[in-house]
Amino acid sequence: MTRLEKIQLSAIDEVYYRARLTNGLNLYLLPKAEFTEISGLLSVKFGSIDSEFTSVGDQLTKYPVGLAHFLEHKLFELDNGKDASLAFVKLGAESNAFTGFEQTNYFFSAREQGLDSLRLLFEMLSNLSVTGQSIAREKEIIGQEIDMYADDSDYLLYSGTLHNLYPKTALGADIAGSRSSLAEIDYQELQTSYQSFYQTNNMSLIVVGQFDVEQIYKVVKDCQSLFSNSPSLPLPVKQSVAHPPVIVKRSIQVEDINKPKYSLGLRGLPFSSFSLLEQRLGLQLFFALLMGWTSKTYQKWYESGRVDDSFDIEIEVSSRFRFVMILLDTDQPIAMSNLLKTTLGQFEQSPDMTVRHLELVKREMYGDFMRSLDDIGHLTSQFVTYLTEDETYFDIPVCLEQLDLAKILAIGKEFLNQADMTDFTIFPK
Repeated sequence: MTRLEKIQLSAIDEVYYRARLTNGLNLYLLPKAEFTEISGLLSVKFGSIDSEFTSVGDQLTKYPVGLAHFLEHKLFELDNGKDASLAFVKLGAESNAFTGFEQTNYFFSAREQGLDSLRLLFEMLSNLSVTGQSIAREKEIIGQEIDMYADDSDYLLYSGTLHNLYPKTALGADIAGSRSSLAEIDYQELQTSYQSFYQTNNMSLIVVGQFDVEQIYKVVKDCQSLFSNSPSLPLPVKQSVAHPPVIVKRSIQVEDINKPKYSLGLRGLPFSSFSLLEQRLGLQLFFALLMGWTSKTYQKWYESGRVDDSFDIEIEVSSRFRFVMILLDTDQPIAMSNLLKTTLGQFEQSPDMTVRHLELVKREMYGDFMRSLDDIGHLTSQFVTYLTEDETYFDIPVCLEQLDLAKILAIGKEFLNQADMTDFTIFPK
């Protein structure tokens, strides 16, 4: 029998338990006596960019974009035809799911019937029950979801920049796919992707909140019998993310905006001499120092009216891709493009790259981390976001302490030296 390993983190006064069950499921239990609820998240390593993989017979097959997201929707349909969302409501629990680039997460939060909610979560993912009629119905529902996002200018700015960075790839496409890719999804493709990826040795369960550790562990072990055929197939071999030439510059026009929206996208290479956590934190610190709200550069731009509260920096780091977006509303997209590129090109001469400024930004980041430990939803989602074979979310304080200015500059320089850039602008129609 697999034993729970207790991990004591005295520096932040936290404790958690972990185990890898005999069927391969990775389990993480984070008891928090001060919480009044319990949150469970089951994460599957199957995301929107996994549109090409080897299935049975070692055949590399290309599947429609949006397949992982479609499967996420269909797994809320229980084998008795009932809606799992309503079943959670009857237990007094909230439930939801989210498909990302590399994983799909299913979660619940409950104040009272946490154990039953956890059982329901396992039941929901242990079987795919679909029919031709239900697939057709879901295509229309997701199609409406796609149409809704097409009216969101901020979403269009992000997705348009991503398309420029990774053209004609699954990463550059919408996570939900398109109307045309939805039309291609069929019963067999859903079954193949479910059987290939929804195996316990491709899943992680995170439980956070007020609970008895042994009681939760027993429920988890008892529920593994639901996955009677797991693991039954070799896990698919995923393809690396293609890096075709970026679309250097592109613009579109939309209605219902008063000011142009601009984004500078930077695409790095998916390898580095630094760990994933070092890259994630290092790039966050690098861009915060250079043009974050505490920097002299940002304050000068803000006071002169060049930027406003719409200014944002998005950073994504994975073993398969790395990109950064700088997004803002501006009446002068060309001037801001030149200004941002000049600032990036001259970062080593920036007056903001100082040890004193770094300590300020580090304190802010550490404070955000400590506050997240008291937010059950944020802690659960962040734990799975930072989870790798070697690192967890709880490694952030130590990593932060070890990231000195020289290392942060090295991480930023490595990224920028490899980076391809794109300009994407949305103009009012």
